[in-house]
Amino acid sequence: MLQLQNTDTSAKALSMMLAKAEQAMLIEKCSEDKYRWVHDKVQQAALTLFTSNNDDFMFQLGWVLIQNLSEKELEEELFDVVDLVNKGNDNKKEEFTVLNLRAAKKAKQMSAFHSASRYAAKGIDLLPANKWDTVRQLALELYTIAAEVEYALGNISTSEEYCKV
Repeated sequence: MLQLQNTDTSAKALSMMLAKAEQAMLIEKCSEDKYRWVHDKVQQAALTLFTSNNDDFMFQLGWVLIQNLSEKELEEELFDVVDLVNKGNDNKKEEFTVLNLRAAKKAKQMSAFHSASRYAAKGIDLLPANKWDTVRQLALELYTIAAEVEYALGNISTSEEYCKV
């Protein structure tokens, strides 16, 4: 369960997004300021149907969650939140790149190598063109984890490509 802070500046937008999410049966209201995903499988199915034309809404929902979840809650919901923000706009690239790295590391620790590969690849896609000059450590971590999980998946040539960069 997550608790959202309802500030004056974001109250109206937050309220509208939560109402849309409730209408789409993605979440249910537990109390005045608490919501929860209805069910993992329902959430996945609803997101699959709902996201076909609503990537911007998914991004906005993910962004609201990032802004309002505690660090502990974000860690618990990391995959869902990263999937939401990956659906849409990527104008805050470095922050989303870091979130994809976190998700890739967490997925790798769980031996979810396909998911780790997807998050690492998205993180690499979000890196700036001058990544080795501006965000060297972040780039190195993403390429390293991408190479490791591709190797674990048996994709040796892809793993080698990540190592050559």
